Order: sequence, then structure tokens, then C-alpha cells
Amino acid sequence: MSRFPLYLGFLWGYVLAELCMAYRDGYAFGWQVKMLPIVPSKFLTFWGHGGMWGDFLIIAPVVAYLLATHATSWPLWAFAIIFFAAAVSGAVLLVPLLEDSKQVASALARDGLLPLAGAMHYLFYTVALSVVAAYYFLTPRKDVSATEIAIVTVAVMVHWALGVLQPPYAVHGYIHLPAWLMTVGVCIALGVLAWRLLPS
Repeated sequence: MSRFPLYLGFLWGYVLAELCMAYRDGYAFGWQVKMLPIVPSKFLTFWGHGGMWGDFLIIAPVVAYLLATHATSWPLWAFAIIFFAAAVSGAVLLVPLLEDSKQVASALARDGLLPLAGAMHYLFYTVALSVVAAYYFLTPRKDVSATEIAIVTVAVMVHWALGVLQPPYAVHGYIHLPAWLMTVGVCIALGVLAWRLLPS
């Protein structure tokens, strides 16, 4: 755990760097967007995105804890495979995000393109997903407790809900069915993985 503050500080700094890039683009805060030469009819700022708050307050501490506590037990080759899979899944999720950005401008995607803040978030997503997946698939059962598994799992579930359910509600005033289905599916998968990791 001696490295926890170092990891947490780096991850917090990274999320703040994303905020700075969004600020540079004029999409960190609502008042910035309203001062743009052409104000989009629908938009989502970095500050108004629940997933960004979740990255800072939930995922950064969880990932820092997992790295400080369990990373040394993960074979590098296995983690590399997980990292590649996470990168591919992130790229797949970018497709609907970029398509939606043609109607809704955001700090992470606009006009079908990925600004620097969005590219940085894609890397953050890939690293965070890799660490969380490695926890479930690579950590020896003898090194975990039921309490730890429960806290990590619930934290990731809450973050996923924030990142997937809050943005459409903030922009459109309702949550579309695919977001609900994806959230339910992820929560069920996390529950199964948590049960699988429980010590015998």
C-alpha cells in the first residue's frame, strides 16, 4: 500500500489534465460553451459529465488501491492480453459515441471527431478497465477478502451507472433503453466475476 498515494496522485492529475484540455477547447464548463461563436443546441461539458466525476472520485482510488495491493501478483503477459482487449472494447464503444457527437457536442467528442480530452479519456478507460479486469481474472483468491471484493464491485457498478446513465439524462432529459440494458448487463457480469473470485 506504500505506493497508493503515488498512484492516486498520478490518476487524479491525469483526470485534471483532461479537464484542462476540455477547458482549452471551451467545453469544460457550461458558461464556456455559451460563449463559443456557435453555441450547439445540445452539449455536455466535462464538469457536467457524471462519468468524469466517477473517474476522479471512484475509479482513481479503486485503480490506485488495486495497483498498490495486487499488481505484483499479475503475470505481465496476461495483463498485456487484458490491456489489448480493453483497448479494443474502448475503440468499439467510441463508434456510437462519435456518431452521437454529430448531434450532441461534448468535451469528449464533437462532430464525429475525438478531441485531445476524449483521446486522453480513452487511454484512462483502457488502463482502468485493464486493472479492474486483472483484479477479477488474475488475482489469487488467497489474496482477497469478501469485503474487498464487495467494495470494489459496488464502486465499479456505481461508476458505470454514472458514466452511462447520467449523460443521456443530462442532455435529453431521459435515459434510452440501450443505456439501461448495457448497465444491467455490466452489473450482472460484475456480480458473476465477484462471486467467482470469492475465497473458497
